Amino acid sequence: MPDLRFTRYEINYTVVECLECGHRFLSPQPTIESSEFLYHSDYYASRGLTNPKQKKRYLKQAEYLPPAAKGKILDVGCAGGSWLKIAKSMDWECYGADYIRSDYAEPDIDIRFGYLPEIDFPSSFFDVITAWGVMEHIHEPSKYFKYINSRLKDGGHS
Repeated sequence: MPDLRFTRYEINYTVVECLECGHRFLSPQPTIESSEFLYHSDYYASRGLTNPKQKKRYLKQAEYLPPAAKGKILDVGCAGGSWLKIAKSMDWECYGADYIRSDYAEPDIDIRFGYLPEIDFPSSFFDVITAWGVMEHIHEPSKYFKYINSRLKDGGHS
């Protein structure tokens, strides 16, 4: 089945479904370079807190944060940091990481752009690391998980 999200880019990706488990994936797999083309900074324009559906989703996601714990949180694939703005209002010290630089980045959130395993955050630094809707975009999951594990404090949550 064609994936209509990519038709405006004139890229022919097909969504393939495994007949045994039902897992769906793009074929051919997008490259890291094509991801930059597909998810340019305009992609994030409608993902801010001014969009009521997005805000409702972000508030629901915030319910998953440990209630009593406050500390450092990293949101991988944070776009412009709108979800982190909610976490910050709950007294979390917020950091974000995204591969694509956003023109809509929250000015009061420390967001670093680039390939996650190459972004320089200290080891054992974060109490919580989130990655909402990110896993399907990752090209080298083992590198990401190794990086996330090394940046998470003992007893931290991901």
